[in-house]
Amino acid sequence: MAAVQRLLTRLRASDDPGELYGGLQQLKTQRIRAQKKGDYGRALAAAGEGSLLMLEKRQTSGGADLGKEYVEVLSEVPEDTVEFDTLIKIAKSFPTDVDPAPHDERSFLRVALEAFPDVPELHLQQARLDRRLGEFKKASAAYLSARSGTEHGEMLARDWAPTGRDGSLETLALRTVLQYLCMENLKDARDVLTAVGIDENSRVYHVCDFLVLTLERDALPLFEKLTKDAYASELKGLESLVDRIAFVYYGVPEPEKGGSFMQKMMQQMMG
Repeated sequence: MAAVQRLLTRLRASDDPGELYGGLQQLKTQRIRAQKKGDYGRALAAAGEGSLLMLEKRQTSGGADLGKEYVEVLSEVPEDTVEFDTLIKIAKSFPTDVDPAPHDERSFLRVALEAFPDVPELHLQQARLDRRLGEFKKASAAYLSARSGTEHGEMLARDWAPTGRDGSLETLALRTVLQYLCMENLKDARDVLTAVGIDENSRVYHVCDFLVLTLERDALPLFEKLTKDAYASELKGLESLVDRIAFVYYGVPEPEKGGSFMQKMMQQMMG
């Protein structure tokens, strides 16, 4: 561990690209040797602290490489001792104004999310990257797992809806609220509805509001009245999401149709 810390201290004092590249290779070597010996503390320090240092120095390629190595080591650590603080910090440390930072950041996040798909902060960083790049459909899909409904709603209102490419703000808001309800996430469904700022007297607002209220209690007859009668026209084209909500909350069997629910869900996410 002392050798790793000495190397990191030396690199922190340098801005020379050649020295930083050499240090990157040494950190990778330290990580490999430590991991082979089962010295996970040293391996994590070399990869994790090294990744953060490279990103601080705006060396995004090296930062991404060490970040992915950190994921590899973390995947071998006993599950009951895994901590995600450093992983999340790496994800948040990519500079936004360095070319090719988006490529390097996307590469790191892909590996991190494949290994640890249940870490909301990673999905949040993926959503923010996609949003920054103007890929709003992908951003919306990532936000669904990020537990950040307010930010998701703000993205819909400020960025996606103004493009006019995939429907009105009301259309985007309704689909997104239903997607959150399919995931049994009432809080973020409500937060999205509040954040988008659609007219509270509109029928779309009412159906979203009433659905959240209905699902907070055991009220299947009211749910069916809302979805099949009172607001059927607003929900046209979104029937697969409505059917999934009925199954998740009330155990109502879903109609047998071609394709899995996840395939349909992705279709709905992507508009």
